[in-house]
Amino acid sequence: MLIITMAFNLFWFSGTILQSSFSKHGDWTYFILQMNFGSAGKPVLVIAGIAAYYFSIKLLGIQILKFKSETPEFPLRKSIHYSYIAAAVAAIVAGLFFAPDRIHAAFEGLLEMIGSLPLLFMKFDKSAENTELKIGTFTTMNLVVSIIIVLFCLTLGRGIFN
Repeated sequence: MLIITMAFNLFWFSGTILQSSFSKHGDWTYFILQMNFGSAGKPVLVIAGIAAYYFSIKLLGIQILKFKSETPEFPLRKSIHYSYIAAAVAAIVAGLFFAPDRIHAAFEGLLEMIGSLPLLFMKFDKSAENTELKIGTFTTMNLVVSIIIVLFCLTLGRGIFN
């Protein structure tokens, strides 16, 4: 779970840098404007975004190989694909709960998942994969994650105490 969380965060980070380099708004666009990079700002963001993707892929490759050597019976490819699909659905659904602009927020959720697409193309050794794991095997974990997602969706844009 920590490797998958790290992967989503690293790719999201890299994707937001690249997205800001091609748009006129976004966190990194505002950063570049505040730092007064001038016309070099956009190329700096492109280079930083590509470098972040590169280092993210390298770091994840090392962590995945380490995990595979410690737990060869765990079906890592399936768990990553299931996690990706669940995260994409959750990001879109969470966006639909954002009252001020539901469609735009759902589209933003989809864009954030597009930033994590390299995760689906990581190389795995298929010979060590156990295909017996079912998606509902970790019922307690699935239940806890589902509750957290529902709470997140219900409090989106309002906070817990408002």
